[in-house]
Amino acid sequence: MFFDFCGLDVRSFDLYKPFFSCVHSPALRLRQITDGERFVQLIYGPEGEIRDCEAVTLNSTVTRFLEKFKDDVERIRLGQTNLGSNVTARVLGTREDLPDDVADWLHMPKLLRACRRSHRQMRNLLRRGKRQNGQLGR
Repeated sequence: MFFDFCGLDVRSFDLYKPFFSCVHSPALRLRQITDGERFVQLIYGPEGEIRDCEAVTLNSTVTRFLEKFKDDVERIRLGQTNLGSNVTARVLGTREDLPDDVADWLHMPKLLRACRRSHRQMRNLLRRGKRQNGQLGR
């Protein structure tokens, strides 16, 4: 799914297990969002938990994403995409235009907090593991 909403450019991909799997929910979900200044990329697990994320303010990263986003949307518009069979690209004007499941993941400050919280949890897990292995002093 690709869309532009109130200054946010968003790409979301669901990655499924091989076709012979009887699981109908995505194994992973990748979301990339920019407001033109910041870029957030989140990878969610099958239960909606953040598996990994990154948040950057590098102009080159934001510019690259926006260029690729615009190229992909144009290719979708022209029917020249190899992104899969179920690809949607829309320009959404108001919050009422948003699908219900989308509104929650368009709040940039909330996404940045969730990313920081995820990184903090990972650091704490690493520290605990090192302590348990005697690699860190108490």
